Amino acid sequence: MAKYFLIIFTTAVIFRFWQLTTYPVSLTMDEVAIGYGSYSLLMTGRDDWGQALPIAFRSVGDYKPPVNFYLNVPPIAFLGLNEFSVRFPVALISSLTILVFIVFLRRLGLSSTKSIWGGFWLAILPWHVHYSRYGLEAITALYFLIAGIACWLTAQSKKSHYWLALSIVNFSLSVWAYHSNRFFVPLLVIFFIITFRNQLTFIFNSKKMLLIQAAIFLVFSGPFLWLTFTSEAIKQRAAMTSILRESGLLLTLHRGQYSSLSQRIFDNDWFLIFHHWLGKYINYFDLRFWFWKAMDFSPPGYPDSGLLYFVDIPLFVLGILTLLKSQNKFLKTLALFWLFTGPLASSFTMNEQHTLRTLVWLPFFGIVIASGFTNKILIIYLLPLILNIAYVKDLYIHSLPRHFSEYWQYGFKQAAVYACDHKDEYDRIIISPTFGSLGPLLTGIPDYYVLFYCKYPPLKYMYTKKIDKFDFTRVDWKNQLDQGGKALLISAKWDYPNLTPPPDRTLKRIDYFNESPAFYFVTTHN
Repeated sequence: MAKYFLIIFTTAVIFRFWQLTTYPVSLTMDEVAIGYGSYSLLMTGRDDWGQALPIAFRSVGDYKPPVNFYLNVPPIAFLGLNEFSVRFPVALISSLTILVFIVFLRRLGLSSTKSIWGGFWLAILPWHVHYSRYGLEAITALYFLIAGIACWLTAQSKKSHYWLALSIVNFSLSVWAYHSNRFFVPLLVIFFIITFRNQLTFIFNSKKMLLIQAAIFLVFSGPFLWLTFTSEAIKQRAAMTSILRESGLLLTLHRGQYSSLSQRIFDNDWFLIFHHWLGKYINYFDLRFWFWKAMDFSPPGYPDSGLLYFVDIPLFVLGILTLLKSQNKFLKTLALFWLFTGPLASSFTMNEQHTLRTLVWLPFFGIVIASGFTNKILIIYLLPLILNIAYVKDLYIHSLPRHFSEYWQYGFKQAAVYACDHKDEYDRIIISPTFGSLGPLLTGIPDYYVLFYCKYPPLKYMYTKKIDKFDFTRVDWKNQLDQGGKALLISAKWDYPNLTPPPDRTLKRIDYFNESPAFYFVTTHN
């Protein structure tokens, strides 16, 4: 068994760590914000807003969960503030998730063979691999969720207070790690309590252990409830991503202004909101989303990758049939519960078929796929799988960078590094937050890229929110000339008259992977 764990773990590490700092092509806004926040913690014991050891990290426009900030501190301490140290914790945790997932499947009653192959499936799954390669909280939350369930099931079988305590810790960390899990985990725990109500009586056998369990729960839940009712840290994120902000819904609402009684009864705002939500929820069950078009590795209208590999379809069907015939009632009930509740949290938010917010749904697919594995089907499955992996890899390293590099904030790293290297040559440096190959349609946070890549001292930044010599605003070419002095201007072409930066003062140009211009580096003096 140990050798299979090692082989699968090695496979997971290869898929997640191979050229980790190259693909995806740039650190995202979240990655540089979390990375610099962790760097500030390391250097000062405070976040970049001056809050000492916070349990909710204020960021640009919202608050971020705390778990990844603290996880990033050790690698930054040992490896420095760089791309690898920011991506390393999530890549490692996601690799460990595969091992925990195998244990999880065994605790659910699947055979060793099915559990091992289920772990192998997760090790190479594009849905999990993609999000494991950049430092996002959902992967961390998924690890703690799966670990929490494995500990819970172990606690029930062994009547163990120790394992029950570990399950509480893991469930709590999952809630603290990512927003969607704050909705799903309580539902799952309620489901478990109802399902195992007769087996849970062992926790009352020892008052001391019961008090310890309650204390652990209060340690994690108390601060969360306090934040919920006393600050914007929890509520703000929910409000920002709420389905109620979607323009497609807002345009249909009557806002109490009904033209007739029938409209008030049959077409009222509550019905319109429910209808809009139901459409979003049902869209998550589109089989094309599951197997063909989900990950956005290619432009609309082109073949893509689903949440699962296309060749997983026969395994998935076989897994469903196997579950229907299974005598394991708990496994079937859990799979059914997860099928319908997995996409629930995501359906209440903006954006259609959000693959990151639905990561909490992943174990359902893993249960089904693992149930479908047999030695016979593996012989048929492996060759098409290799071809499917090669196809998805090609999409990932060629199509995704070429068509979507601007959406990954590509160019801000180069802008920050160049500006920091040459800042002594200029009186002021302006980096525009507005960019895009088709127009000034996208907005970024170049200030955090400068903070990150220049390793700007957190104590200088946290109270002033300013960076010496830098300003982050749209470039006004005429105004910059009138101001005098020597300035470095970094922006897209949209900030210049006739969309053309002056050639005689253009020092450098950064292009996106599709060869369209991203940023021009222009000086106000020849």
